[in-house]
Amino acid sequence: MNRKTLGQISVVLLVTTLAMWNFLKPSDGRKIDLNPYKALGSIASEETSKLLGHQGEIVVVIPDPGTDSDPVMEAQVAAYRRGLKEVGKVVIGSIETVKMDPFMSMRTGGAMPPEQFLALLRRHPSAAAFVLFIGFPPLGDSEMAQLQSHPAKRIVISAAFPDYRELIPKGILHLAIIPRTRSADEPVPAAKSMREAFDQEYLIIRREAGTQ
Repeated sequence: MNRKTLGQISVVLLVTTLAMWNFLKPSDGRKIDLNPYKALGSIASEETSKLLGHQGEIVVVIPDPGTDSDPVMEAQVAAYRRGLKEVGKVVIGSIETVKMDPFMSMRTGGAMPPEQFLALLRRHPSAAAFVLFIGFPPLGDSEMAQLQSHPAKRIVISAAFPDYRELIPKGILHLAIIPRTRSADEPVPAAKSMREAFDQEYLIIRREAGTQ
């Protein structure tokens, strides 16, 4: 990803983040529909367990909410935890938070800073997988070459970046779940199941099969 592209993504993500903050802040009096996020956490847990052969200890990475609660992230992670317990023996060994100021977000395009991600790999050498509820870090060629021989799986959940489809075949990422794009006026029928609610909102990209 070149600097111009990263800069453009940074601006878009910053504007989107500010817009979402204004939408979600408690003072606006609007209620958030958490069902799509619960579906995301539930199905993501199934996909994680399947990828790991239904066993192993993982590290979950989330953005630091700071002093404010984040009901969307809390709903995702709670559903993810419940799902793991139901579908296999994958356990969360650690939940790590990533704290970034606006300048750091601009530098990484809203993704996890590379140095923090690499430090996390060193801190948890026996982890079966790293599950990021935050954008995957922009890494250099030498760093990506190191990842290709790293035994842990890398999973990204609900963070849309344009090069994930390129990182999957290279073995940098093993699984990515990204938001589905649709026009604002496209009707969305009522979901009859958790999987249907998930499929309405998200796409799964797998290393083995390419895309879904």
